[in-house]
Amino acid sequence: IVIITEDGKETLIEADTIISSYRVANSSLLDVLEFAVDEIYCIGDAVRPRGLYQAIQEGYRLGLDL
Repeated sequence: IVIITEDGKETLIEADTIISSYRVANSSLLDVLEFAVDEIYCIGDAVRPRGLYQAIQEGYRLGLDL
């Protein structure tokens, strides 16, 4: 596979297998439950894909608010 680095340089990486993946926000459960409860919160990757640190911080802040 040929990748282009941040500085624009092309680099060849030899591999037998390549897995292409991407993260997409998924709030479908929120859509189902929002009319069934008085309060509901959407956090983490359901809002938008981010890193683990951001998800932990978001959960921590919501816990403090509750």
